[in-house]
Amino acid sequence: KQEIQRALTDAIHVGARPLTVPEWRTLLAAEGFTIHAEATAPMHLLEPGRLIQDEGFWGALRFIGNVLRNKEAQHRVKTMRKVFQKYEEHLAAIMLVGVKRDSENNLPD
Repeated sequence: KQEIQRALTDAIHVGARPLTVPEWRTLLAAEGFTIHAEATAPMHLLEPGRLIQDEGFWGALRFIGNVLRNKEAQHRVKTMRKVFQKYEEHLAAIMLVGVKRDSENNLPD
């Protein structure tokens, strides 16, 4: 886990702190949330198909155009993709829906 954290931090130049699903659940519970839904999906960030799904065709095209015009961005994106691909068996997209405990009674029907 520390190896992945270091690789992500080096690739994205931000202090990445990847957590497991149980760690996310614990973190949200400690902040007063009750988890109502949970799902995971493969980590396909920066893959062409996922980029189109996330951004739409024109948004993906704009992103690619911006990256192609910027050598530093090209290097960063390639580095991130390599890290994501290297550790794909250990990375996932995580979706959690949490509701703050004191606001559960105020939810719309």
